[in-house]
Amino acid sequence: MAYSEDAPLVEEGAEVVDPKVTPEAEPIGPYQRPDEELVKQIQLWFKESADAHSNIREKRRTEWAMLAGDQWKATDKARMEAGGRPALELNMLL
Repeated sequence: MAYSEDAPLVEEGAEVVDPKVTPEAEPIGPYQRPDEELVKQIQLWFKESADAHSNIREKRRTEWAMLAGDQWKATDKARMEAGGRPALELNMLL
């Protein structure tokens, strides 16, 4: 259907609804709930977010430690030192 400036913005017979006026019985968003329900919903969202990002946070913690120069696990570094070998730290980002 091609656009025409003469065409009406609302089809004939269609109900025109003012977006500012909503029925009070039906909340339109999560923030119009009672406080107890809202707190439970926000806690659920927080838990879901924390669970979804937990593996990413651990990976980032390891990457930041490497960047700071802590590139060996304590057990691996002790094994290298016990064997008389240096624990080389290669400061390269790939």
